[in-house]
Amino acid sequence: MNASTALKAVARLARLASQQGYAHISQTLGRSDNDIMTTFDALWSSPTAKAPLLIVFDEVDYITPDSPISTHWREEFNEFWREFRALVQESKRHDLTLSVLVSGVSSQSFRIAEIDGVENSVLHFVPEDYLSPFAEQAADAMINALGKRCGLAFTRDAREALAQASAYLPYWIRMAGSYVHRHIEVEGRPAEVDARLVSQLCNEFAETEGAEISRVALQNLKRVDQPMFDLLLRVAGGELVNARQARPLVNYGLVRQRAGNILVDSVMVRRGLELLQSQAEHPGVDEAGEVTASRRTLELDESEWAEELASISRRRNILERKAREFVRLVLKMSLPTGRDWVTAVTSALVERRREECAGLAPDALMSKLYWLELSAIIGREWLHFERFFQDKKRLLGAFSLLNERPDAHAKDIDLADVALQRRELTWLEERIAQ
Repeated sequence: MNASTALKAVARLARLASQQGYAHISQTLGRSDNDIMTTFDALWSSPTAKAPLLIVFDEVDYITPDSPISTHWREEFNEFWREFRALVQESKRHDLTLSVLVSGVSSQSFRIAEIDGVENSVLHFVPEDYLSPFAEQAADAMINALGKRCGLAFTRDAREALAQASAYLPYWIRMAGSYVHRHIEVEGRPAEVDARLVSQLCNEFAETEGAEISRVALQNLKRVDQPMFDLLLRVAGGELVNARQARPLVNYGLVRQRAGNILVDSVMVRRGLELLQSQAEHPGVDEAGEVTASRRTLELDESEWAEELASISRRRNILERKAREFVRLVLKMSLPTGRDWVTAVTSALVERRREECAGLAPDALMSKLYWLELSAIIGREWLHFERFFQDKKRLLGAFSLLNERPDAHAKDIDLADVALQRRELTWLEERIAQ
């Protein structure tokens, strides 16, 4: 979609919204292509179309000069916003209340003065604001309230440790808090949780699930605002930067300002950066599990092997957590009335393990299952899982291969082994994510 087409889509969207109170961009497909000013001329002249109008641009990063998939917006960004800005100004003259909400990851394209030597037509057009992290008091209250629901009384220092590890971001706090909840036995609750235990569990979380959650966010920042990502790397490396320069990073919650210094004090942010850099520095095996041409004939030194194996281990740990939840949800949603999903799980276990897991609460039961036991459950209940995996033999083979865990066993491996591990990881990840 180029600037001209996008403007026509906005025109159609505005017309529909004025007629029916709300409209989505998908509703404009296949409709007439009046240009934006022609459509708004009709709205301005209509006595029944004077209701306030709000236009929302979500995920605006895809139509900015830094868009990774639509490079033509580097030339057409200014054209689009110049005409749209004129539309907003003209609407005021016609007494039509027109509001604009622009949402995206980075405001960089709305802050720079020029684009390719041409004055930025959207500069100062949209006031800049951020979905900022929680204030310390808000994070403390959230952790305290959620902990009480689970029978966990976090000490003040423990709540601070959890919030700091999660960069005070609500979603990250919930994910880290869930990890803590899953790793504290239900028996014996209510119980007090101190900072030492929380710090230990948060570090474990950051090494596995948290690193991947953080990496996704940081990868997005790198894609849409490379200079700000580079600044984050410098701060993480201990470089002193001024507060004004780092203001967007503070607003994102990726860094904190303490005693006048800008610091990365979230272990999730640090582990996410390490994971992202590791993938960039050691591209010997791609995410699809294939050995790349540039590395097929090269030997890896000790540190590079460590990075490759750590990456596989991290992905497998995340996949194992997702697989547990996937198995539970599929069984709960698919089993016929009268069949209990907990019984279906325990029935797939060997007798000794069935006795060990007897009487466990459902969440505790799933967390106690071994990797190959998950494949045994799927195999036993194949009728309910077939639509996700199609190939039972391939599924059982993937679980068996990944159980070998080259990162945990002392045996010789080469890039082909790494490629196989990554290929099977990707195959399972794609199907479990459906």
